[in-house]
Amino acid sequence: MCGLMPVVHIAPFSPASRISVQAGLVTAMGHGTATPAKAGSGKPYLKTTTGQMLGLSVTHLRAAKPPLSLMAVCQRADFAIDAEVWPEAPGDTSFLSGIMAREDKPFVETLKLNFKDAGVVLWAVKEAALKASGEVMIDPRHLAITLGQHGRIKAAPSAEAMAPFPAAEVQLFRLDMQKEKRTALLSLAYVALSSASHDTAPASFEFSGAEGKIAPLTLR
Repeated sequence: MCGLMPVVHIAPFSPASRISVQAGLVTAMGHGTATPAKAGSGKPYLKTTTGQMLGLSVTHLRAAKPPLSLMAVCQRADFAIDAEVWPEAPGDTSFLSGIMAREDKPFVETLKLNFKDAGVVLWAVKEAALKASGEVMIDPRHLAITLGQHGRIKAAPSAEAMAPFPAAEVQLFRLDMQKEKRTALLSLAYVALSSASHDTAPASFEFSGAEGKIAPLTLR
């Protein structure tokens, strides 16, 4: 059902509601129960009673006022999300320089045409890609980001990468949470199966657990 088009259920949660929100998302995916587990890399996932692995990803918008946490469950285990407060103003150029690979320059120029803060968007893309691979401790400058067909974003090792890790497909969304009265930039990544995945339709995305809507962002 997920294949190259991950179907994701996502919801806000608090420390007190984490277990119940996780159970609700698993139910939304059509499963009764699932228990948390970790891959060898430390990447979390959920294991259903039938042995299926569901992707589990958590992200925190600490810059939001008040801070907000989001949890997502997908039928593909090799996926992850990252979310950042929607960039309303130009950001710190030194932060952008500190996370850029040389190969990122054309993509960053595209980001500057589409967003007020290219740095926070580049970070969201790289963070989601690294979380999807399970290799979260890699220097972000060792990850090269390029823009493919149909607005698809590809993350792969840069020329300076110290170790191999799997390439990832990344997609950006605008998340408007009406109940919480806030907007976030949402980045969804999953490990690329093949270069042909650039030609598939955008990922299907479902938002559950609170009032809101998700709109895909197409970079040009």
